[in-house]
Amino acid sequence: MKKKAPRRPAHSRPTLTTTPAKATSIPSVRTALPRQYYLDNLRWAISLWLIPTHTFFFYVQARSGNSSMFVLSNLASLPLWMPLLLIIAGMSTVFSLKKRTLGVYLRERAQKLLLPFVATYVCVIPLSMYCLARTRGYTDGFGHFLFSLSTLWGYIQNFPLLHLWFLAALIICSVTIAPLYKLYEQKVLLPKQSERKPLPYPALFLLFLLPLLASGRLQIFESFLSVGESLVWFSLGLFVLSNPATLARMEKHRWILLGVAVVAAVLSYSSLYAMLDFPPPFDRLFTFLHEWTAVLALLALGKRFWNGRGKWSGYLQDSSFAFYLFHFLFVFVAGLLSVRLIPDNIWLSCLLTIALAYPLTFLFYEIVRRIPGLRFLFAIKPQS
Repeated sequence: MKKKAPRRPAHSRPTLTTTPAKATSIPSVRTALPRQYYLDNLRWAISLWLIPTHTFFFYVQARSGNSSMFVLSNLASLPLWMPLLLIIAGMSTVFSLKKRTLGVYLRERAQKLLLPFVATYVCVIPLSMYCLARTRGYTDGFGHFLFSLSTLWGYIQNFPLLHLWFLAALIICSVTIAPLYKLYEQKVLLPKQSERKPLPYPALFLLFLLPLLASGRLQIFESFLSVGESLVWFSLGLFVLSNPATLARMEKHRWILLGVAVVAAVLSYSSLYAMLDFPPPFDRLFTFLHEWTAVLALLALGKRFWNGRGKWSGYLQDSSFAFYLFHFLFVFVAGLLSVRLIPDNIWLSCLLTIALAYPLTFLFYEIVRRIPGLRFLFAIKPQS
């Protein structure tokens, strides 16, 4: 038989202690914010719409006497697209600055915005202007067209920014407004987002007055929006619409916002096309009210119904920035081909231009993203 082990005396038995464990220092890690895919989806949808918008612009330039094409160009270039893109950029900046210091953020902006801006202006804009010149009767080659500009100032005068005005405005917004947001985030200017309540609707609707007051301020280059107005739209996305409480309430009342946006659009376009005669400044007042309420409605609807990433939407999300950079060139290339193939019917030529511009742009994007040097120049993500 096995002998039992002798029992320990009571005073020598181990006892459970209730003394609290020493507190360990845990490094503070910022909580990763979930990706808001509806912002990416709205961005690529607007990028795709730029093809018909700039196709009509091309035919207005190439066939300046066609008034119907001019009206279509105005209708296609809805005044809310660029404000919406600037607001999305401001909202996205919140996510960037949560994970980066200001210095890292500015270096990334130089790589992802400034470098593609320079590369596109040097490589894409001259080819676009050459195609437009060919439709107007220019017959010499591209080399003669390019090197006939003897000075740098002549180069700049003959090659405008075209669609790159938006990228230039975005660079200015990133450099000037982002430092203010860092102060804001540190409670130097205003409380943090977690401590903020949703903005009351009267105050939210009246914010359309800010871009109205900034309209035309700092008109540095020829563009759809002035730099002052661009700064305001970007700031509204960064400081106001990035508030989760405000976004949640907008999503809850999405159909009311859509109804208000439709009424504002009716008033705006009635004033624009003289169906209703509003005296100044009410004509511009309704235009900015339409822009602001439409932006609110689209953000609310997108957050509710379009906040996901699938196979095709993921591809379009990844390619939207490069598509924006390259599309203008291939609208002009397709326009030049279409005008030669169908010289007598401007409407068929216009439809052919749109049909050709999409595949040509995506084909060029697929080529560029497979070449490391070009991929770096145009800030394209590597293939997954």
